[in-house]
Amino acid sequence: MAGSALRRMARDRLALFFIVLLPVVIILIIGLTFGDAASNRLPVGVVDEGAGPLGGELRAQLAASEALDARDLEDEDALRKAVRRGSWPPGSSCPPATTRRCGPAARPR
Repeated sequence: MAGSALRRMARDRLALFFIVLLPVVIILIIGLTFGDAASNRLPVGVVDEGAGPLGGELRAQLAASEALDARDLEDEDALRKAVRRGSWPPGSSCPPATTRRCGPAARPR
């Protein structure tokens, strides 16, 4: 019974396309889009606008992370444009004279 169903399916070119070829094409497209074997670290844009010791602490924690690749950007507008364009997934900005924790390292003490 399975043999006859397979023979019928082998004769139907449209069924072969949807069962064999389309999934392979979709896997290739997704792999090329999201697969970046060169880097296992997520790029994170960081703008330090003179935040003092807390900004330095944040940068040190981001640099020490094995999962994140912290990269400096000139100003907050450049960070917003990069995130909007999709070249940077997340971003963090510490305003000047910050008196409390900021960015992804924020946690209560």
